Amino acid sequence: MKRWQVLLLVIMALLATLLFCGVLAISRAVFSTSPISVTTEANAQAEPNIAATRIAQATHTPTPTRTPTATATDTPVPTATNTRVVLDTATPTPSRTPTPGPTATNTLVVPSSGYSSGGNHPAPTATSRYPYRIAKGPVTYSTTNYFFVILAQVISGGVPQPGYKLKGTFSPSGFNFESQAPSCPDLCKASGVEAITDDNGNVTYFGVQKGNVVFEAPIYETGTWSVMLVDPNGQQASEVLTIETNIDDRQWFYYEFTR
Repeated sequence: MKRWQVLLLVIMALLATLLFCGVLAISRAVFSTSPISVTTEANAQAEPNIAATRIAQATHTPTPTRTPTATATDTPVPTATNTRVVLDTATPTPSRTPTPGPTATNTLVVPSSGYSSGGNHPAPTATSRYPYRIAKGPVTYSTTNYFFVILAQVISGGVPQPGYKLKGTFSPSGFNFESQAPSCPDLCKASGVEAITDDNGNVTYFGVQKGNVVFEAPIYETGTWSVMLVDPNGQQASEVLTIETNIDDRQWFYYEFTR
């Protein structure tokens, strides 16, 4: 049973009680008035003051009616309105900015497509403001290796020069790499078996190409390498070579630097 129903029953009970009390009071007044009225009429002349007093006492004062208390009604809970939710705006992730490669003026670009695999073609002669220029290359050879490899000769006056390195930057990743060892004072590197000496002391070379410095970067991806020769002091000693690579057509490269 709800609260308002209980309250209504209580009010009705109170009203019934008050009605019963009213009826009882009226009945008592009626029954008590009759003898008083007879006595008053019989002795009106002898005792006027007493009769007036009794009549006054017999006057019935009506019992005040109790005003019912208003039934409390439940206040409806206001319906919440939909609040607009502002979604967080995704912060754009900054893309990696490739580290710029070596900067050079009058960059010499020698396309590898001008040379066939295994060929031995001289590169076009070009002037350079650096001590070394490219005398041969790029000569390209197919490979299944996942290293990017350059074999080179660094020669001055026909003599291999020590202490030089190849240094490069790959784009778009910005990966930097340089030769792990400086160039040798002789042709200490070869793409195959370097040399075999027969019984007469004759040396036979079986290597496809020979050089005195190697650049072996541990990645091979589609992109562009910017490579240059640096001297023992780390200073740029040649123009910057731009070499395009394709992961689906892997090759290694051969160059000769002279001055």
